[in-house]
Amino acid sequence: MDSRAWLQEHLPHIPIRHMVSPFHQTPVFVPPLLAQAGYEGFIGGVVSAEPDYILARGGIVPGAAFPFVSHAQQCMVHGDCLLAEGDPLAVYKRAFDAALATSAIFGFLDHPFSPRYSYGWLDEAQRLQAHAAFLDYIQASAQPAGGVWFVNEDQCLDLVRRRMACALNVEEGLVRLTDPLAGDGPPLAVRWRGKTLSATELGA
Repeated sequence: MDSRAWLQEHLPHIPIRHMVSPFHQTPVFVPPLLAQAGYEGFIGGVVSAEPDYILARGGIVPGAAFPFVSHAQQCMVHGDCLLAEGDPLAVYKRAFDAALATSAIFGFLDHPFSPRYSYGWLDEAQRLQAHAAFLDYIQASAQPAGGVWFVNEDQCLDLVRRRMACALNVEEGLVRLTDPLAGDGPPLAVRWRGKTLSATELGA
């Protein structure tokens, strides 16, 4: 609560609604406490994380209740993780390709340099070059599929929350979608009997 109050004081125009697991650590007692402190969700870590929070798709996590949500679909781009041989970004590209093929959220994160840790980057020029090349790949790969919706953490978790609030009903062989939080953001769709159907096709 202290850190949230400090951030809100220094960023009064930005509601502090979500957080990122510090050092990728989120013990099982943390989500309920975050909700009590007024947070609406968190981005989970993938290193030393509780298995409960490594979800294939983001949503409501064990120990919490709607509207508190989380997701762990993230890709941390560090200089010391670039491949020494061949395409240095090959692993990152494969991760994005998998997210694109499954219509999953792809969290693309990085750290700024700090006095004590450079995250494996030789210098800022190398870091910028790697990120520019990766973003070019993302744009080019996603173009045939209609492009990428670039969002910040709040927009991402709002989409997760909206998706969790939806209800699907099958009536006489037809799927109907109830989207109570419909608003800004991409139109929702559902995979049904081998087809991807938009909300309008579902008779929302």
